[in-house]
Amino acid sequence: MISLLLKVSKQFMKTPFIFITSLILSLTAFSQHQFGAKINGGTSRITRTEKNNSDYKSYLKFSGGGGMYYNFNFGKNSYVGSDVLLLIIQGHEHLEVSQTSTSTSGKVVIYSQSDYYRKLAYLGLPIYYGRNFKKISIDVGIQASVILMNLVNAEGKNQYSNGQNPTSWKSYRSSDLGKGVDLGARLKVGYNISKRIAIECNYYIGTNNVAGNYPSKKERIEQLTFGLKYNFLKDRKKTSE
Repeated sequence: MISLLLKVSKQFMKTPFIFITSLILSLTAFSQHQFGAKINGGTSRITRTEKNNSDYKSYLKFSGGGGMYYNFNFGKNSYVGSDVLLLIIQGHEHLEVSQTSTSTSGKVVIYSQSDYYRKLAYLGLPIYYGRNFKKISIDVGIQASVILMNLVNAEGKNQYSNGQNPTSWKSYRSSDLGKGVDLGARLKVGYNISKRIAIECNYYIGTNNVAGNYPSKKERIEQLTFGLKYNFLKDRKKTSE
């Protein structure tokens, strides 16, 4: 996980991250602004909505990320915000399928098992609207995610009904799966421990097909994370004596 974060960090720094950070800092002269950092970890999976009559399973894998956030508070309890996040998405898909092949010796049933281990790194750009309820905050929004890295390790084996020796295979691919941008819905529930520190739970579900160069497949991303965020700005509201 750490090595993967290091690999994508160079690409991450080429984004407008520094410009966005500088712009946000120039707006922080007022107490209604919040600007800080966050980090989270949890689980993710890549699910296939079209299974092509195969025995299909999708397993949860470790997921996480981190970055910067900005919130603007208005009214009594409302706020809007946006984040710039580096996200690591992982998934494990298992498929079992049987098919019949005809040869000169007759019909042969082939039983195939395949496992796909996916790792994707995204630059996540969510925007959201939220409400504060004393120490609890709830916000909803949309998130655009731009792909930075996409890796897949695949392995499988075939067994034959005619007694032929089983065969196995392995492959490694780095760019033929996954489209450039994913767009999805995001929900967050947070709890303010203090004026600067808060914990939060995020759920994201993508709507785009991330199967890439395989149009017969329809795959999407789900992610659930728990994390910690820290507000860099002091509360400048004056208290009445």
